[in-house]
Amino acid sequence: MHYSVSTHLQTLIDHYPVPVFLWRCAEDRFFLVANNRDANEIAKGKEPSLIGIEATALYSKPDDHHLL
Repeated sequence: MHYSVSTHLQTLIDHYPVPVFLWRCAEDRFFLVANNRDANEIAKGKEPSLIGIEATALYSKPDDHHLL
C-alpha cells in the first residue's frame, strides 16, 4: 500500500522532539506512512526506510503484543 504525506506534514514530524509514527488503517491493518529519525532509532534501525511496513511486522516480538 502506498500513501504519502504532504511535505509540510513531514517537516512537522521531522522536527517534533519525540519519536513519531504516523499510521494509516486499511482493511483492518495498519501501515506506516510517516516517521521521524527518533522513531527509526526506537525501531532499532530495522530498515533504512520503514515507510509502508505493516504494524505487525514492526511489532513482531512477543513483548510487543500490547502495542497492536
